[in-house]
Amino acid sequence: MKAKKVFENINDILKPKSSGEIFNLIKNLPKEEKIKEAWKFLRNYPSAFHDVENNFGGDEETNILMVLFKIKAAMLSGKKEKINVFIKEMGERFGKTDLISFAKNLYVSGYRGDELLFNDKELQQLQISLYKETRTEEEELRDELYNIYAFVGSYKYNDVEINGEKYHKKYLDIENLVKINKYDTSSLNNVNMMKIRARSQGALDYIVYGIYIPKYEWDKDYAYNDEIPNKLRKFIDENKFKF
Repeated sequence: MKAKKVFENINDILKPKSSGEIFNLIKNLPKEEKIKEAWKFLRNYPSAFHDVENNFGGDEETNILMVLFKIKAAMLSGKKEKINVFIKEMGERFGKTDLISFAKNLYVSGYRGDELLFNDKELQQLQISLYKETRTEEEELRDELYNIYAFVGSYKYNDVEINGEKYHKKYLDIENLVKINKYDTSSLNNVNMMKIRARSQGALDYIVYGIYIPKYEWDKDYAYNDEIPNKLRKFIDENKFKF
């Protein structure tokens, strides 16, 4: 009987456990070990992010870490629809001010030693999604009513004649006016390309600007300089901002 009991206990210890049961075991470990083991498990079984409790840690830092781990695990498992859910949860619970700097410097154990939890591309998308998911009502309304555009701008002069006298009239030259989706990294890359192009001009007066334009006024995806009406050009000149 005694041997049978020992055998049953060993089987109980060795039998496969659900991810929920494993996280319950990890949850009771000391803080440093808990964080290390939680990430190690999620790194190897990213789909288990479903079973991580919201209040996993008992202290705010551990809970922030666990939400970041869940986001990374969702990325690894290809569950994109879950990422924004976690990001929204993170923003609502912890605010967005310091979360990106926290995530930016977060090292975890990898297969080849310590490594950053998020690469640059993932971090950029995390920052963009965090901003989108934690917008105020005013910001949501602005996104609904306005498009944002980017362009390389510089000031040039036209010769005009008034009462027989010739004058130089300054105007804003707009290289290309491009609609930007500020919540999409590939769209934002257009801004970086514009900055490279502006620098390549070799003059300080070529600057990359952004502008919010009401959708009812202008809703084109792209426009060349000579396609932009003077009324719109004046609005852009008065309301532009540097990217």
